[in-house]
Amino acid sequence: MGQTPHNLVIENLRHREPAAVQTWFERHADTVYTFVYYRVGKDEDVASDVVQETFLQALTQIEKYDSNRGTMEAWLTTLSRNHITRALKSRGRLSADQHWRQVDEVLL
Repeated sequence: MGQTPHNLVIENLRHREPAAVQTWFERHADTVYTFVYYRVGKDEDVASDVVQETFLQALTQIEKYDSNRGTMEAWLTTLSRNHITRALKSRGRLSADQHWRQVDEVLL
């Protein structure tokens, strides 16, 4: 039985196939960046750092991604939340609880 296209993509990412990594990043980077950008106060430098850290973590933990639990973009944005919190904390901004309460209020 052959691999599904999804499984092949994940396998190629596990092997760090350059074309697969580039395609994966290009397909999801804008969505993740947009998610992060607004949550870090529209700070482009912080957003870029967070997105980079998110994709590095995702690539090293790609075997943990489960398409039955959600889309790749949902997984990536979930990973980014921890990086957002760390980035804001390290810059002396809001605590994690304060930050997520504020984000939730704005988004509601």
